[in-house]
Amino acid sequence: MQQIYGYLYPQIINVVKNSDLTLDRENQLFYAKPLQIYKGVDNRFKFVIKDSDQKPVSLLQSTVLFNLISITNQELVLTRNLNLVYTYDGVATCLIEGNVLDDIDPGLYNYSIVITNGEGQQEIVFADDNYNAAGQARILDAIYPTFTPSYSANAFVYTNNSDTQYKNVAYTSSFLTSNYVRGVAVYQTVQYQANAFTGNVELQASLDGAVTIDSNAYSTVSYQTLTNYTGNTYFNFQGKYRAIRFKITQTNGAMNYIYYRP
Repeated sequence: MQQIYGYLYPQIINVVKNSDLTLDRENQLFYAKPLQIYKGVDNRFKFVIKDSDQKPVSLLQSTVLFNLISITNQELVLTRNLNLVYTYDGVATCLIEGNVLDDIDPGLYNYSIVITNGEGQQEIVFADDNYNAAGQARILDAIYPTFTPSYSANAFVYTNNSDTQYKNVAYTSSFLTSNYVRGVAVYQTVQYQANAFTGNVELQASLDGAVTIDSNAYSTVSYQTLTNYTGNTYFNFQGKYRAIRFKITQTNGAMNYIYYRP
């Protein structure tokens, strides 16, 4: 039996506060640990604030503010008041909720920490290894799979001539599935919405390996026959093809849209 080990480590970030602003400080960060922030879950961090003698800083009657800043446009992305756990030992914690991160893009960011003492004076906190106030933070999409939009079609252009036996027929554009479907047994979903629609919805697929797939290389894999149908429904199919498309034969009504999820 394989044994899989997982490790649960709290993120503890050391930062330095220096009040006298002298240049002969002994406590310089040798390695500024980047802050790892994961989308999809709540993130909790612990900051240990020390002075130039590597002693914990008293946070009594102080407020500690955490700022997350975009590197690209220098905008303030979010701000949090840190929770002061041990005011005499310089320990403060931060919570960034998972739903707050939903609207923030993954990538590199800067963060800063500002301490305001009981007299209203703001003091510098160094979070980088070269006496810089800006530390590095990474927002990662590593907990859950990244959302991939479905293939969609909603602008159906119907033709009615001898090629379609004088029926209203529309073809969607092709969607290459070879990079998404890895096995023949993978379930794939087609969702569509119609309004008083009478006609057929055909799923057509091709195994053609050409750069440009010929229209005649498609064959029907599955189809739905609808009579005065109004609503939103779906069907599943299996198979590994290089490309798919949809053929809509309309008698009455309207096919509003079709979504395909590989």
